[in-house]
Amino acid sequence: MYETYEDIVNRFQELGIYDKFGTKKEMKELPKLLDKDEIIEFANSGIVDGNTVLMVCTQKRLLFINKGLIYGIKTTEIPLQNIIQVSYKKGIIFGEIYIDVASGKRTTLESAIKDLVEQMVRVIKAQKENIEKDHASTTTNNGNIAHVTDEIRKFKDLMDDGIITKEEFEAKKAQLLGL
Repeated sequence: MYETYEDIVNRFQELGIYDKFGTKKEMKELPKLLDKDEIIEFANSGIVDGNTVLMVCTQKRLLFINKGLIYGIKTTEIPLQNIIQVSYKKGIIFGEIYIDVASGKRTTLESAIKDLVEQMVRVIKAQKENIEKDHASTTTNNGNIAHVTDEIRKFKDLMDDGIITKEEFEAKKAQLLGL
C-alpha cells in the first residue's frame, strides 16, 4: 500500500499531518515496516525515553519508530488489543500521550505535537474498538457454528433412531443452515 516515502507523505497530508520535524528519516523507513494490507490511521511525533520517535497508529497496532544516526533503527510495536487505556494531556506548547498496556507497562509520548494529541487518542480508541467488535463477531459466529453443528447431530440421531423421517431431518438441517 505504501511503497515509497512519497506515499507516506501523501497519506500524512490526507490525515492533516504536516509537521515532519525530526521524523523524516523515520517516515522514510515506514514503508519497510508496514504490512502490505496495513493502513496508516494517524501519526504524531514526540519523545519516548529521551529519543525522538514517530508514533504511527494503523488498524492493527501502534508503532514507535526511532531511526538513529549511528545504531540504525529501533521499533516498538504494541498490538491494539493489548492496550488497556490511552489518554492525553495538553500543555501550553506540547502535549503528552499515555498508553497503558495489559502487561502493566506505560509508554509516554512526550513533547508531542499539541494540536494532534487529542485526535491521535481518538483514533487509537476507535481502532481498538474496531478490533474488539471484529473479535466479538468472530466469537459469536464460531459459537453459532458450533451450536448449529450440535443441533444437526441431534436431529441425525433422531433420524437414525427412527423418531423422525429422512425428509424431516433434511428439512430441519436446511433450516439450521439457513438454506
